Amino acid sequence: MAVPAIGMTELVMVGIFGLLVAIFVVRALRPTPKRGQAVLRVWGIPEPTQAQGEAAAGYLRERRRLYPVVLLVVTVGIAGAFALAGQPVEDWGGGVLGAVIATLLLAELVAMLRRPKQPTRVALLVRRSLRDLVPRLGLVVYGLVAALGLAAAATALSAQAWAHRIGAWHTRHADLIGPNSPIGVESLGRPPQGWGPVWLALCMLLLVVGATGAVVWLTLARGPIDSDPQVDSALRIRTARVAVGVSMVLIVGLYQRLYERVFLIAGFHGDPDGTSLARLPDVLIGDFPPPPGWLPIANIALGYVAMFLFLGALVSWAALMMPFRRLRLVEASR
Repeated sequence: MAVPAIGMTELVMVGIFGLLVAIFVVRALRPTPKRGQAVLRVWGIPEPTQAQGEAAAGYLRERRRLYPVVLLVVTVGIAGAFALAGQPVEDWGGGVLGAVIATLLLAELVAMLRRPKQPTRVALLVRRSLRDLVPRLGLVVYGLVAALGLAAAATALSAQAWAHRIGAWHTRHADLIGPNSPIGVESLGRPPQGWGPVWLALCMLLLVVGATGAVVWLTLARGPIDSDPQVDSALRIRTARVAVGVSMVLIVGLYQRLYERVFLIAGFHGDPDGTSLARLPDVLIGDFPPPPGWLPIANIALGYVAMFLFLGALVSWAALMMPFRRLRLVEASR
């Protein structure tokens, strides 16, 4: 399969899109002490002081400086990946969400490598754990969503293998079913060909899950970014939950792409008019690759899951971004 080249016009359009979104992000995210205080209220500090608000604003400013460059790089990178896979460059929303995770990862990596602002660290009364950053139910739901995404990828790979066997069957018997034969290629058709879309979705899925795990681990392991332990704990929780929530939405989008591929392959019928195969010689009919027996069932199952997965991801996102319980890590930092 020929690899499509990215045209100059397409690259310019991608660059313009990334630049416009970057300008919007820079103008919309203007961290001030009041906005910092509002963020801290959401994340467990009921009455943040002016100094705490300024500390949170500094945290937001650091990420604001990273967003434009990372967004532009990720958007162009996604455009190149889609072009290499032979797919239309259309997933702009995925580029924005991917840039959020990439920015968080870069910011946490910088925070881990740099020296702390204060000479000594403040010990907490409780040991910081993964469940202090992301609740147990959130981890279970995220693991389930990731597992469903991997299951959809495995199903799509298996379905694509059958589709390729149909394509190989066409190639082997091109002299008997070609345009100049009594049975035209159009009357038999073939399911979607090419591994690119499936492998692209799988690689992006693994990249998103890996980057999210790295963000959460760095958030848990890094040193303090502020001398105020309450502010530091609240911002740790915010970073981890934003990464998990954004990642969950991205995985749902990739799941939908994989399901659409399975749907197209499962919906293929080699004999659409009910007479084409009957007109073929017996040797060709016997050589025709039968569809896997599990494919219709898997297609229906993936479809039902897709109906509820997006709603479940939105509910989980809301629960992560708007904590309704006291945050133990912030409480212990007082």
